[in-house]
Amino acid sequence: MQQYYLGADVSKGYADFVILDSNKQPIKDNFQLDDTFAGHCHLYDGLHEFYINHPGSKIYAAVESTGGYENNWFNSLIKFQASFNGCIPFLLTCQKKFQVSH
Repeated sequence: MQQYYLGADVSKGYADFVILDSNKQPIKDNFQLDDTFAGHCHLYDGLHEFYINHPGSKIYAAVESTGGYENNWFNSLIKFQASFNGCIPFLLTCQKKFQVSH
């Protein structure tokens, strides 16, 4: 089973994302999404497409803890996991600090 890592650097109103492979190499360009319904839908669609292109993979997701701004993204990832019926096995964590540059 191939392992990937999704990192989210959360700010007020948006987040920067990166997806890394097991060698810590980006597998696509970093991307930024607004903390809106449309932004969360775009993340959902992107993760769904990712899984179609990487069947059987596992995604470990970490969301930076930023004084509550991370809650929307963290909660969305939990909902995404449930809606994928376990097809995308996220392992979620909330981290104090890490950096994703966009």
